[in-house]
Amino acid sequence: IAIYYRKELKKGIKFLDHKNDDYAWLKFCRYFFGLDEDYFICYSYAPPENSLYYKTRKQDTLAYIESDILSYTAKGNVLLCGDLNARTGCSPDFITHDNDIGSAHSPFYSIDNDIITRCSQDSAHLCNRGKQILDLCTSSKLRIVNGQKTGDALGRYTCHKNAGSSLVDYVIVSESVFKDVLYLHVNSFKGHLSDDCSISWAIQCNVSDVRPKPKCKYVNFPEQYR
Repeated sequence: IAIYYRKELKKGIKFLDHKNDDYAWLKFCRYFFGLDEDYFICYSYAPPENSLYYKTRKQDTLAYIESDILSYTAKGNVLLCGDLNARTGCSPDFITHDNDIGSAHSPFYSIDNDIITRCSQDSAHLCNRGKQILDLCTSSKLRIVNGQKTGDALGRYTCHKNAGSSLVDYVIVSESVFKDVLYLHVNSFKGHLSDDCSISWAIQCNVSDVRPKPKCKYVNFPEQYR
């Protein structure tokens, strides 16, 4: 059943082009998953700005992703996940005190909504890459899920090294689907595998039941057991 289900899911998921191997784009088709619009999901690893790998390659992964987001936001909703090596503190990911004064008759401007105050255990740190991420959120109406959903109300650290802990792994989604994110959970640290914790999260959809209905013979639960 599991193999059949995976094969069926492939019908609703498409891999899209990307410029290097630090990230990958997937398209979740709205008709298959019962969505209002297509979802364009990017899984990324953005190398640290001060790393030799980043400097010698001369490829700005985040710039590539920004360019793709500009294109995909016109076609549907965008979700960005992964290790971005960016520290955003508790700085706002929206335009503060935004209003429509002077633009009431313009159909091209929508007001930024202040969802809730984002929490972070890494609140005291904001780096240049973090500022880029916040600018991207503001310009593309994306919202950081960390520190704003059930399971991660505190904005827990996601990376632990000898020099200290930080929050550098994110789930970032279009503002219009922020409400559909059900939870986010930073899993336990496993230092023998990685400096970064894995993140679990879920988003609401209405996927068709493509699973085959197995023929099962039900039996009564025993009254006693050893």
